Amino acid sequence: MSTPPRIIGSSCTSRRRLTALVLASLVVSASACSSGSDSAQPTTTAGSTTTVASGPLTEDEWRSEANAICAETAPTIGAAFAAMDPESPTDQQIDNVLSALVSVNRETEQRIAALEAPPSIADKARALLDANEAVTAQIEQQGPAILDTLDSVFAPVNQMAADLGLDACAG
Repeated sequence: MSTPPRIIGSSCTSRRRLTALVLASLVVSASACSSGSDSAQPTTTAGSTTTVASGPLTEDEWRSEANAICAETAPTIGAAFAAMDPESPTDQQIDNVLSALVSVNRETEQRIAALEAPPSIADKARALLDANEAVTAQIEQQGPAILDTLDSVFAPVNQMAADLGLDACAG
């Protein structure tokens, strides 16, 4: 790649908006998964331990835990975008952003998958998971070209996150 693509806008606001969009997809997508376990299990990821209760959480519990996970994983994506020159990013910077988007998305997905969404929102959570997986696949397939359309690619996922009350995840 001879000339890296210009990221949507060049201001900090654009980077923050992109980060918010990405974070929305991360948390929301994973929220639909069910652990399928009947007992509490401790899970450790990125230096934190979360105990996953058996059975579905209440809506408030699910939202609270999903939002906490999103807030915890957000800095990794923010750091990748912050390290990128918004005017003329290097190939390495772009690769780092794409890698962060995919890896953090998948990590967050696994963590939220351990949360069993309550039946009242399980279908919406599943739809969000499916939408996020589609976006993650697009990132992997399109590579740097997707950065120019990241806002529009994540818009439906962001809306789904907002509709589920995942305020820390919705841009």
